[in-house]
Amino acid sequence: MYLLARQINLRGLDFEKWAVEIGAAAAAGLGNDVAVWTTVLSPGVGTVTWTSMWEDLSAVEKGFVSVNTNAKYLELAAKGIDFVNGPINDTLYETVYEGNAPSDDATYVGTVSAVCAPGNYARGMMGGVEIAQAVEKATGVSTAFLAA
Repeated sequence: MYLLARQINLRGLDFEKWAVEIGAAAAAGLGNDVAVWTTVLSPGVGTVTWTSMWEDLSAVEKGFVSVNTNAKYLELAAKGIDFVNGPINDTLYETVYEGNAPSDDATYVGTVSAVCAPGNYARGMMGGVEIAQAVEKATGVSTAFLAA
């Protein structure tokens, strides 16, 4: 399972409306659900992330071909020049551990990032799973571990 995340810092008074609209247009074009998230309570306020889950990489490729021919998505993408404040960053994550009770109804999420030291990739992946399981045990909240 893969998580595709597109992240942009946006500006303007109507950026939230545009972010939700283009997320819905992307979902229609991709043929896949797209969640829209915004960063709050941090220096990254104004950052929006769109996420979508995919079974495999060929599905991601087909989705992108499809969305790039969706007229509504292309129209909203052209309007994005009014809101985009910096680079657009895409990240593809592979699910290493999906959590003990994954669900699609999260209202808030938190993320932690780390980089494995050279020569310690396997150890880092095992440690990440152990940390996710410890968080689940401590909080009672399903916690996934993904690798970019």
